[in-house]
Parts: sequence; structure tokens; C-alpha cells
Amino acid sequence: MNYTQQQWFDNATEQERKAYVIKGEPHSKHMFPIIDGKLSLDNSYYAAMLRDVRIDDEKYKSAEEAHRAAQHYKLSLLKEQNLPELNESELGISDFNKNIVDEDNLLSVETIIHLAAQFNNPCSALEDFLELDLEDIKKTFEGSVKPKALLNAAYDLVDDWTDWMIDHELYGWLIQVMMPEVKYIKQDSYTYTWSIIHPKWIYAETYELAYAKAKAWQQEELKKLNNNNNI
Repeated sequence: MNYTQQQWFDNATEQERKAYVIKGEPHSKHMFPIIDGKLSLDNSYYAAMLRDVRIDDEKYKSAEEAHRAAQHYKLSLLKEQNLPELNESELGISDFNKNIVDEDNLLSVETIIHLAAQFNNPCSALEDFLELDLEDIKKTFEGSVKPKALLNAAYDLVDDWTDWMIDHELYGWLIQVMMPEVKYIKQDSYTYTWSIIHPKWIYAETYELAYAKAKAWQQEELKKLNNNNNI
């Protein structure tokens, strides 16, 4: 847990805590007690964990035993009814950022623009985006604007972008991501270099959705490269 999550958890009700941990995966953690100011290797044990929360005070002799205990605890929680629905993003306790760190990630987020906050003083990155080829701009907003509106978008967006955004209520998140040059050696095995990069602009109503779309684009690009390597 990070500090924000720990602070929330410490002040949460028992039912809220259950609703939080049930979203995690059972696992074990090797524990080393401190004896006389030193870590004791001889007295180590395993703790049963669920979403990085220790579920009991039991000192298990093996990782497998602790893992089983965590699994049984999660199964018992799944049988409980009326656990509260937690809006973890609103509470600031989601694992969204941690999960990104844990990924084997060939994706870099270079630019993040919240369009709703750009109308009074647009940033230079947005101006750069609006100077792209019109077709590239239209592709960025595919799925977020009616197809007919995209088809008819032929005027200079650099000058009239505020009207266009307002007309179509595009107030969400515009991000630019990049992936490195990837070369497949064989199926599912590759090398890559960030000295050559491939950029992509993406729009969505929330940052989480924009990042998910970026990951989908990255996976599709890797799939194409892999298929081409196998031809």
C-alpha cells in the first residue's frame, strides 16, 4: 500500500476494508521478525496476504500454506453480501498507477493534456497537435465524435479548435504516447531500442480510458510486427 491507501484503510470500516481487499489477488509474503534490533532469518515465516493486506496474525511455515489461507479468506468474502461499492478512483486508492509500474511496459506517455482546462491558455503541446495533418487529428477522435462530424471536419482547427471542441463536447484527455522500435527475433521474443520511436495521439473522456486505448494500440502494433516476422 502507498501512504494514501494506508491512511484510508486505517480509517475505513470493517466492511469497507473487506470491499477493498476482495479486489486483490491472494498471495503470501516472507516475513523476517526483528529480534534485538536485527532481522532474524532463523525465525522467518510466511504471512497470508490479500491485496497487500495481511489477513490474520498466523505465522505460516510455508508460502503455499499462507497462499491457501489467503485463497480461503477471499472465497469467504465472495460469499458475503452487501459489501459497499468503493469508487477507488474518487477516493484516490486505486491500483491503476501501481499496475502500470508492474507491467512489462514498452509504452511511454510523453504528453498529457486535459482539454477542459485549455480554453483560456492553450499549451504549446496542444498547438503542436492541432498542426498535424487533418486526417491524423480526425483519427485521434474516432469513436468520440459522430462519424459524420469527422467527415465534415475540414476547416482549420488551429484557428477554430475551441468551437469544434465545444460543439462536440470534447473536454477529456488527449495524450501522446510512444513505443520504441521493436524487432522480433522469433515469436514472442524481441529486442527494442528507444533511439527510434513511434508516436501516437489518443483521446478519451478519462485518463484511465486513454491509457487503456494506448495499451490496445501498442499490443496491436506488436501483433503486426510479430505476424510480419513470421511471414
